[in-house]
Amino acid sequence: MRIFLVLLLSLASLSAAEWETLRGCKFIANEYNDGDSFHVESGGEEFIFRLYFVDTPESEDSLPERVAEQAAHFGITPERSIEIGRYAKAATAQMLSRPFTVTTRYQNAMGRSNLPRYYAFITTADKKDLGEVLISSGLARAFGMAAAPPSQNVADLRARYDSLQTTARRQKLGAWGSGPAIRRDTESASTPLSNINSSQTATPQATHPHVGVSDKMAAEILDDLDPLRRMPLSSTPTTSISSTNYSEIPGWKPKPESTAPAPAKHESGKISLNTASPAELEALPGIGPEIAARIIAARPLETVDDLKSVKGIGPKKFADVAPLVVP
Repeated sequence: MRIFLVLLLSLASLSAAEWETLRGCKFIANEYNDGDSFHVESGGEEFIFRLYFVDTPESEDSLPERVAEQAAHFGITPERSIEIGRYAKAATAQMLSRPFTVTTRYQNAMGRSNLPRYYAFITTADKKDLGEVLISSGLARAFGMAAAPPSQNVADLRARYDSLQTTARRQKLGAWGSGPAIRRDTESASTPLSNINSSQTATPQATHPHVGVSDKMAAEILDDLDPLRRMPLSSTPTTSISSTNYSEIPGWKPKPESTAPAPAKHESGKISLNTASPAELEALPGIGPEIAARIIAARPLETVDDLKSVKGIGPKKFADVAPLVVP
């Protein structure tokens, strides 16, 4: 019995040891950095790290099909998706301008560079999770490789990131927002990121190396970044980011930002289980982000009783929810 316990403790120790914490890391400017993937210096070595759970839009159009897929997820145009990606890239560069901490187990994140890229969690100098800030600001979606450091649970982390995304969507922050065009006067504009027009792009006058934003923007990005609600923009007139004809890309189906989503409520006034958004499902009693995601995954639901087969919905919760919904 003692030998068995020793073996278990040894295995647990090995499992915990596979995670490593790198402190005092420094951000390395590189033209291929993005909001969720960037070069880092630690202990005299250079690494590329990619965030777990987080996907920021591409900041340029070398991968048009990926740009189209990301844009479709947010319901915006590819041009605006790239613009949001540039904001995310700039925000990450600014948040990592002071030494930060990397938690990684060197899981291969692939990539196009000759330098290996690994998945990681990043904690800023302000003790904030970089991925959480990006998602809660509407500069990223909760999407991608999942993992959990020792003492944490993958399902709990996933639920947290999903919840932050739902809140950003509700508040129409970043890529989730739509609204009037950017101001084009001679004043120093400070326009809510949620009000960026899809056909216009902030083009920098003077730029930070490898970031692609104005010096003023980069200096002020952290003013209100948790969650990010406002970001200074250049007042210089601009042109479209790219001349790529995205309408020819297979699977690209742009959703006009001026069109409101179809209501999920049935004519009876009840929530439709098969058409409700995650936010609408979460408004039901006892339904959080994780259960809402399970309901969506179980679609189509033929009857309300089908809810009973969704993990996490027991007799009491079903009794609370059933009178408020229809299939």
